[in-house]
Amino acid sequence: MKKREALLALTFTSILFGVNYAVAKGLMPVFVTPRQLMIFRLAGTLLVLWPLYLLKGAEKVNPSDRLRMILSGLTGIAINQVLFFEGLSRTSPVDTSIIHTLSPMMVMLFAMMFIGERLTWQKAAGMITGALGALWLVILAGANSRAEGTLTGNLLILLNITSYSLYLVVVKPLMARYSALTVMTHTFSWGSLFVVPYVIKDIPSLTFSHFTTNAWLALFYVVFLTTLTAFSLTAWALRHVSATAAGYFIYLQPVIASLVAWIAYDETLTLQKAGAAMLVFSGVFLVIYRPKAGASGGLKAIRADG
Repeated sequence: MKKREALLALTFTSILFGVNYAVAKGLMPVFVTPRQLMIFRLAGTLLVLWPLYLLKGAEKVNPSDRLRMILSGLTGIAINQVLFFEGLSRTSPVDTSIIHTLSPMMVMLFAMMFIGERLTWQKAAGMITGALGALWLVILAGANSRAEGTLTGNLLILLNITSYSLYLVVVKPLMARYSALTVMTHTFSWGSLFVVPYVIKDIPSLTFSHFTTNAWLALFYVVFLTTLTAFSLTAWALRHVSATAAGYFIYLQPVIASLVAWIAYDETLTLQKAGAAMLVFSGVFLVIYRPKAGASGGLKAIRADG
């Protein structure tokens, strides 16, 4: 029963993330700049996390883990957030969601580099296939003269998911020693400190006079539903299903993002983008697929930050 509930929770988080691409895109740049949206997301998250963390009883962090907490904040929050919102403001929700499906493959690559995960021919073939799909998508963006800046946006999103995938490898040992609330509170706090110098210049120009009801609802969605609700549900679900099983749910995001973008922006998933997506999907499948029953991939990426 718990497994079924966990799968439903993961399906719901995939829907939240898939819709988020279009919702966040709709806020920029009409209502907020990418930097201002980062301010809202990080400040709103911290305002919820710290009271919960203190109310539960602040868990003491071992000094030897402090550097890892800082690196997690840098890669998973600061660099990740900056590149995601700056990239999404320049490219489409569909392109962003497709590139984000590279996350499981990149996590495996970093695991090989830093913790000795074994490279097999299957994984190597998957990495090459997925990389070709991502490259195809980036080239398509560069060839699209109607969407100036899309190439830059896609490259920023590619760097965004690279940073987030590195974060998943860095943060994994912390998840084994501390509660999810402790890790999220400390990493978001450190990440916010790194982001402040980048976003501070956009604070004086922040105004709410032009905000509509829909804009406020979209802001609430990005700050609370995408960040707190989705991440909390994912953490709970991982108590009952393997990370490998959870990793497959990232494939729902491009489907949902394409549907929402088609409704909201009249954007269609072209045959070329579909072909690039299939290469990416195939590559990730080869990387994370394990034929032996019972094998679990503790380092497989679960979700891209969006």
